[in-house]
Amino acid sequence: IREINTINGINAYPSQANFIMIDLKQTSSYDLCVSALNNANILIKDLSTKNYFNNKNYIRVAVRNEEDNNRLLSFIKVYFKC
Repeated sequence: IREINTINGINAYPSQANFIMIDLKQTSSYDLCVSALNNANILIKDLSTKNYFNNKNYIRVAVRNEEDNNRLLSFIKVYFKC
C-alpha cells in the first residue's frame, strides 16, 4: 500500500481482507483493467459499475505472494509512467 501510494494520481486504502481498494482518481478504471489483462495477463476487478462507487474509478486487487504483488506494482508503475 505504501508503494502504491507513492504513485501520483492514485490512492490505495488499507483493508482487513486480502485485497486493496485503489482510487484511480482521473484515470479510467476500465482502461487500466483492460490494459492489465491484455498486456500483463493480470486480472483486476473494476469497481466503477458498482452502485456504491457512483461511476468513480475504483479497482480492487488481491494481496498475493511477493512475486505477484511485485508484478502488479511493476505494471501499475509502467501504466502511470513512474
